[in-house]
Amino acid sequence: MRSFIIALAFAILALASGPARAQDQLQAELTGVLERYYAAQRDGDFDAWMAVCSEEFRGMVASGFSSDEEKQAFLEWQKKAAPARFEVQYLEPGSDDGSATLYTIADGKRPPATPDGEWVDAQSEVDVSFVREADGWKVAMVLVGADPATIQRSGDASFDPLEAYDTDVSTNLGGRIVRTEFNDDHTLVVVRLMDEEEFVYLPSRQELIDVGFNPDLLVPHATVEVEGHPHRSDKFKVWATGLNIL
Repeated sequence: MRSFIIALAFAILALASGPARAQDQLQAELTGVLERYYAAQRDGDFDAWMAVCSEEFRGMVASGFSSDEEKQAFLEWQKKAAPARFEVQYLEPGSDDGSATLYTIADGKRPPATPDGEWVDAQSEVDVSFVREADGWKVAMVLVGADPATIQRSGDASFDPLEAYDTDVSTNLGGRIVRTEFNDDHTLVVVRLMDEEEFVYLPSRQELIDVGFNPDLLVPHATVEVEGHPHRSDKFKVWATGLNIL
């Protein structure tokens, strides 16, 4: 009996770790594709660069210039913009349609803010989406976001009573969850919108359960839509009256 229990325990462990291993393998594979993408971008090797891009992405890039001079200028700009290194923060495997997204932090340079300005060293949040085509995973889109150091947020995450919010005014927002904090009397969900973070306040975990909402869905990188009332004096705080997970 003891050997049976041990064997059953190992079987359960294998079943539980299977999806995790598959996700790790997918992340490693996509990371390798992205490394080849950036290497070709840094080298200005247009053919090698396009070889790891999706068919749709290649068509979009090719339509961006109408002469060899424009193409060369485009490549020179991309060589400067290519990150020197990157770190994967999170993998979103997508569904069974052959798509996935890597959320990364990249170290590189930001283009000048003015025509006569200089490129500056900076980090950027970069979301890279992939599609699986006949010959493997391809980069489908690269979205460069804000420098994490420049994210605007409230300096005070403390929970304020409902009276601190303007209940005569309704607001709505959408974005990705950065983190969730469950407290005895409230739930704090930090939502990223471009280069801003909103502090969204909801009832406590138990109160959410009591009204039929599953608080375990409030995980980092989940995309949400929020309706609520704005804080009277802090533009980064919202008391939520409704929240949908997309």
